[in-house]
Amino acid sequence: MRNTWKGLVIGGLTGAGAGLVLDLLNRGARLVSLTGQKAADMAPGAAERVKSAVAGGVARVQEAEIGDNLRDHAKEIAHRLNESEQAGQAREALGQAKRKGRQAAHAVQDSAPLRSLG
Repeated sequence: MRNTWKGLVIGGLTGAGAGLVLDLLNRGARLVSLTGQKAADMAPGAAERVKSAVAGGVARVQEAEIGDNLRDHAKEIAHRLNESEQAGQAREALGQAKRKGRQAAHAVQDSAPLRSLG
């Protein structure tokens, strides 16, 4: 008889645990179903709000004087690039002048001993 009682207790606990798990799964499935239904009900309104927000943003961008601002910035950048190129050309010319000056100085030094011999 002892084993019978043990079997009944273990069977009862196992059955109660399995029933609890099945109830939780059923409850979760209902919540997911309700959440999906609410999302489906809210979707048309959300889509309309997004559409109006995008339309408002497009209107604001079109109203702004972006073209004029971009044109002014482009002119400023072109001016700065031109100045930068001129500065680079001046540095290059200065470097060439230095090299030619050194070459001339070396030529004078190389020819100086020959003059003293002659």
